[in-house]
Parts: sequence; C-alpha cells; structure tokens
Amino acid sequence: MLPTKLEGTMRGISISLVILAIFVIGCATTRKADKNVHVTLIRKTPGKQLLAITRDEWGGFWGAHGYIGYETVGYWAALEGPGPVYVNPHFQDSPSDFKCVGTITINQQTNSVTIKMERIASDSTQPQRTIPHPINGKYVIDSIRDARLEEGWF
Repeated sequence: MLPTKLEGTMRGISISLVILAIFVIGCATTRKADKNVHVTLIRKTPGKQLLAITRDEWGGFWGAHGYIGYETVGYWAALEGPGPVYVNPHFQDSPSDFKCVGTITINQQTNSVTIKMERIASDSTQPQRTIPHPINGKYVIDSIRDARLEEGWF
C-alpha cells in the first residue's frame, strides 16, 4: 500500500492526464466540424436563385455567456442571371456588416458550387482593400428545390 501523500500525488497526476487527454482528443476531433458545410440551391423564378450555405465555425472557447464552442453560421447569396458564373452577387454575410465581392460558380453536371468571395475590409473613404472570405471553396450542393412562399428575395 502506498503512503497517503504519495497516493494523493499519483491520483492528482492521473486526473491531470485524463483531463489533458480529453482536451487533446477533443481538439483533434473537433477540427473536422469546420468542414461541416450544407448547401441548398433554391429556385425562385427563371434567372433568380438563392444559395443557402450553413456551416459550423469555431466561435471560441469562452465568452460573455459561458462556453461557446462551434456555432452554426449561415450565408445567403442571391444569384441573378443565366449563370453558371455569378459576378458580385448580393451576398448576405455573417455578420451582415461585411460587404462582399467575388464570384459564385454553379456546376450542374457535378452538383457543386465554387465560391470565391472577398470581404471588403476598407471603409468608403479609402481605396478598396479586400480579404478572402472564410467560406471560399468548392462544395457539393446537398439539395435543389423550389422556393417556399415565405422565402423572400433580397
């Protein structure tokens, strides 16, 4: 039997190692969540479509209201015209304070969308300076459907 002081120390080390393992495993496995993107193409009328994009983004570990973790963030793009390339579409960013420019390309053969948008990082009194948008990439379109009555246009 181990002496009480040594037993307490070993217990503390064991608990510390378990906590460390939880954080390491948690950090290693939760990185996949930021790839969790869902894309829906919504047909309004000929030449007008909405692109709805949601994904889980890391919001931080701790905030004003406690643990944050991953948050679901949504983006919308109003696509007007025949396509498949839409230049500077109206893009509802998150947060909506950002204004965006760029292109969105729909590939109907592969049921995919390529997003190449940039956030305007300068104010209107300065020359335009942009930064790449975090949603940029190529994604599979999960569903294509007709618009519901309550889904308005921008």
